[in-house]
Amino acid sequence: MRKKTQRTEGTGDPLELATVTPETSRSHTHRGRAKDSPWWLDLVVGVVVAVVLMALAKAFIFQFFVIPSESMENTLMKGDRIFVSKMKNFQPVERGDIVVFEDRHDWLPDEFKNDNPTGFAATSFGQAVDKGLRVLQLKPEYPGGYLVKRVIGVGGDHVTCCSAQNQIEVNGKVVEEPYLKKGANLMPVPFDVTVPAGKYWVMGDNRDNSGDSRYHQDDNNHGFVDEEQIVGRTILRYFPVNRVKVFSNPGLNQLPRVTKQAPYPSEPPSSPQPPAPAAVSPGATSGAEVSPRDSKDKQ
Repeated sequence: MRKKTQRTEGTGDPLELATVTPETSRSHTHRGRAKDSPWWLDLVVGVVVAVVLMALAKAFIFQFFVIPSESMENTLMKGDRIFVSKMKNFQPVERGDIVVFEDRHDWLPDEFKNDNPTGFAATSFGQAVDKGLRVLQLKPEYPGGYLVKRVIGVGGDHVTCCSAQNQIEVNGKVVEEPYLKKGANLMPVPFDVTVPAGKYWVMGDNRDNSGDSRYHQDDNNHGFVDEEQIVGRTILRYFPVNRVKVFSNPGLNQLPRVTKQAPYPSEPPSSPQPPAPAAVSPGATSGAEVSPRDSKDKQ
């Protein structure tokens, strides 16, 4: 029988081999397994991270809306879903842009201001599910707080209606508006305004069915939309799929600008009664993406 020679540690023998006992090997394996997290914990962490990222994106980068009315036809049809960029600091809003903005001056009629869920949606669990879907941008916000319009005038612009050819003029230049719904009549609501700094004059593309700046000249904000109200610019219609379209400025941003900023008007002209404005709602439903319920209101 071969005699086993015992070696002592640190002898300097170049042939000395490191050995690992079965006990040592098992202990290392157990410690390694203990560091692995359970699958359900990974799932929870993944969901939490996804929710946080979507919430941040919704707050600072983009948001989805649904068109609720006919006020922007034929550019945006009722039921269309749009993608709105909220990165205003990188690309400021310009004349000609289609914007979604908050209804801070009560342009919307009462039926667009109150969400009255029924059935499952009215339960506590249903409301929690609804809120989660909105955070994840899988469902739009209730339409009652937003509107969608096209910017016609920015700070300093002198905007008038109408010219001898029944057209709007900005800073003395006739505005070509190929996006208007055919047959739209501009004459019923004439106006002559100078837009103050930090504000916008907005109108719907369906001029006969849009409760826009024209109809609010005698309110506290004289029909202007504050820069702080703007949620973002519409850059894409993603639904319906057969009408997907990327929106670009129709050229209104090329009109001459006025360098001298206009003073805030003290005595606004009297404005006619508006056709109900249509709200906008964020998400993928009939709601926020610019969408309150069905109505003749204008967006």
